[in-house]
Amino acid sequence: MGQDMANVSTIRMLHRTNYIAFVSSKKDLLHIWDDVKKQDITRIKVDSSIKNLFLSREFIVLSQGDVISIFKFGNPWNKVTADIKFGGVCEFYNGMLVYSNEFNLGQIHITRLQTDTDNIIGKGVLIKAHASAVAMVRVNKKGDMVASCSQDGTLIRVFQTDTGVLVREFRRGLDRTSIIEMRWSPDGSKLAVVSDKWTLHVFEIFNDSENKRHLLKNWVNMKYFQSEWSLCNYKMNVSKGTDRCKIAWTSDSTLVVIWPCTRVVDTFKLAYNDEESSWALQFNRRNDIPL
Repeated sequence: MGQDMANVSTIRMLHRTNYIAFVSSKKDLLHIWDDVKKQDITRIKVDSSIKNLFLSREFIVLSQGDVISIFKFGNPWNKVTADIKFGGVCEFYNGMLVYSNEFNLGQIHITRLQTDTDNIIGKGVLIKAHASAVAMVRVNKKGDMVASCSQDGTLIRVFQTDTGVLVREFRRGLDRTSIIEMRWSPDGSKLAVVSDKWTLHVFEIFNDSENKRHLLKNWVNMKYFQSEWSLCNYKMNVSKGTDRCKIAWTSDSTLVVIWPCTRVVDTFKLAYNDEESSWALQFNRRNDIPL
């Protein structure tokens, strides 16, 4: 494995099991590695560079080029359906596959992969999510909601995955920006978002009265002034040249922001301020990532 890992471009672990999937960019191969047996259990030839790689106990989902390929767990892993054309954005979590429309980049398809039928791709829904191209989608832990943002980066929308009904629409800001990362809290009650303005926002999903509103909400009947803003936010101290980060919730009230370029982790905690009757993100500490 050491020789192959020198040219790894993408790596994923199957939950907390001994199975690890990684792509060898030198040989254009996807490896499924058993870390107990210390050997590959299968290898899959890939046709082009992999944009994303997802693992579950039943499936492996690859997005490469302009197609999504789905394989079913087994020995070997067999492709279970024809490649799906998509618009470049793909997410697979808890059996739920979400991807952008190849023709209308502002639309997303949502479908749950079936395990007990020959028709792997079940009946799904098509959602007109945004006026401009979708930039990112994230499915919550239960698989019943999906959050999306567009390349404009001003609005984040949350939809039910089974019906496509809009649950919430949040405003990140007024200026266009790129959303770098989004992540659901474990209980699905909150959504954390980081933009390239390097502000960390947290939105409340169920108790919408907690989210902030514009001061002129009751005076000006315009969509902008009626918007829901984040529950709280925090302007982060970011090193020059930083272009990406990852969010991970460690509990329903604590989250970390991981900075791969500088190899540090920032920890934040959600806290309620009784005096101001509002929520705040408190910066707790910064730790180096051990190599």
